[in-house]
Amino acid sequence: MALAYNNNLNETACPVSDAIFIQIKNSSQQDVLNIISSLGEDRRAQLAAFCYERRHFHYISILIASTCSMPALVRAMGTAGKIIFDQSRTPGRTIENHRRAANEHLKKTVSLPKLSAFQSLKPRSKSEIN
Repeated sequence: MALAYNNNLNETACPVSDAIFIQIKNSSQQDVLNIISSLGEDRRAQLAAFCYERRHFHYISILIASTCSMPALVRAMGTAGKIIFDQSRTPGRTIENHRRAANEHLKKTVSLPKLSAFQSLKPRSKSEIN
């Protein structure tokens, strides 16, 4: 099985194939649990760690971590594995909190400068320059 392509040396490679990961990210919670059921516990813990490193996949990470033991998560994530284990014991509440935080982040508006701020950048004619 080919692992997902990793073009950034600072990022960990996805522990499952691209096809499986795409299937996971496009599936319902129950379907995710069905898809990962064939993976070994250490592979599931590695996948939970991979997803947790990416904010937009935190909810998938918690869901996957809910199928892992604390020792497996600690092996995959170090000390953070204990925290993820605790969060994954109440996956519904934790996932909802992550989604709410992500939605609040997306709702933040961007303020742009007023057009008058660009008036000084308006091209001047040759007569104004001389």
